[in-house]
Amino acid sequence: MNHLRFSNSNGQGLVEFALILLFLILLAFGVMDFARVFHATVAISSAAREGARYVTRHPDDLNGGRTAAVNEAQNAGISIPIAGITATCTDLNTNGYCDGGFPAIVTVNYQFRTMLGNLFTASPFTITRKAEMVVP
Repeated sequence: MNHLRFSNSNGQGLVEFALILLFLILLAFGVMDFARVFHATVAISSAAREGARYVTRHPDDLNGGRTAAVNEAQNAGISIPIAGITATCTDLNTNGYCDGGFPAIVTVNYQFRTMLGNLFTASPFTITRKAEMVVP
């Protein structure tokens, strides 16, 4: 007669895998969120530079600098409302134009939402980048 013998450790591997799987899933989502934050930071920095570059070429059009920043962010797959962007000059002349020899400053604020929500960080959090370029 053959008796099937079952040991007490048959389900042990399954239980260990279930415990480790949760950790691996959290790690994977954390790595993806880190990559998304890095991408958003690079895209927002580029948008701020593009907005400042536009203002240096068109010192009479600060709103155009804000629009240029929005368009640059959209080209990188980031959606920023125009209200999240400020364009200023350190010295405006009487006509409201940026004076030559002074910097134009474009600041971009982006609300980033993590994939895991509020599990580890306060989501959303703000990423801010600023670019300054001197108006010729």
